[in-house]
Amino acid sequence: MQEKIRILIADDNEAIQTHFQNILNQRDDIEVCGLASSGREAVQLADTLKPDIILMDIQMESELAGIEAIGEIKKLHPEISIIVCTMYDDDDYIYEAFGNGATDYITKSSPSSMVLNSIYSINKNRFRLNEQIASRLLLQFPKIYKRNQSLLYSVSIISKLSKSEYEILKYIHDGLSYREIAALRHVEEPSIRVQISRILKKFNKPSTKELMKELDALSFFDIYDN
Repeated sequence: MQEKIRILIADDNEAIQTHFQNILNQRDDIEVCGLASSGREAVQLADTLKPDIILMDIQMESELAGIEAIGEIKKLHPEISIIVCTMYDDDDYIYEAFGNGATDYITKSSPSSMVLNSIYSINKNRFRLNEQIASRLLLQFPKIYKRNQSLLYSVSIISKLSKSEYEILKYIHDGLSYREIAALRHVEEPSIRVQISRILKKFNKPSTKELMKELDALSFFDIYDN
């Protein structure tokens, strides 16, 4: 029997806790293993319950309680993935959350399908940004403040790419042709074209040229490689 994905919900609003519980309890392969009402409690329960994933509110007993809790939890249990749950798409808070080790973020008004997609994507070990990369993005924040909305969007999309899709994207950035990429991956060229089509759809871009132009403007790969 497949083990259930164990989720800890951390939010000081009981109605929000119930909202997420209702979404998750409908799934046979997900178990809500605990509820926390503060950042401090989230850290304690993460240590005792050791959930697979935490849905973490940002503002609880203090304005940055959730973000501070993320940092503490990741130091103690780097294997635990944390999804930030925000009321609004506040770039400043989200950048700090990524810098402290968050894996993904959703808004509290997100449809249930988006909440579940984030959980399942993480559980299937799809490629995602690690804490070191996220921290470097955070250090770049003052320089890219005026364009942070676009960078945040790109980070969000790239964190949802599979490892294979990310590698193909990097090959394209490095100037390799579809034929060369296919040879490196030991597949037929049409298979690479199908994967690239999926990547473009995720970024909502008409061509790899347009996508590379945007990522280069954001210096995304420079940040990643360094």
